[in-house]
Amino acid sequence: MARTLNTTPRRITATLVYKYLQVAGHALVRQYGRQFLKMLLLLKTHTLPAMASSARAHTPSVTRLQLFIQEAETTNMRNLTTPEGRNY
Repeated sequence: MARTLNTTPRRITATLVYKYLQVAGHALVRQYGRQFLKMLLLLKTHTLPAMASSARAHTPSVTRLQLFIQEAETTNMRNLTTPEGRNY
């Protein structure tokens, strides 16, 4: 995740980050708590503007990622549920 966020955003970056958070977000919240929230804040303040500034990269996936982060912040990350197929 850190490697992806530290590189120059490409067209697929928003999709990769969104899917990663959708699948592993619940485990990251459970394991890292507030540190994970700080990472989302960093993603929101630094990476998303870089994605949005690129005309090529401004796709629906950038908007989806923005909405996902906003919802996670407003619900205090309670929307990060266990993905389908996980039993723990």
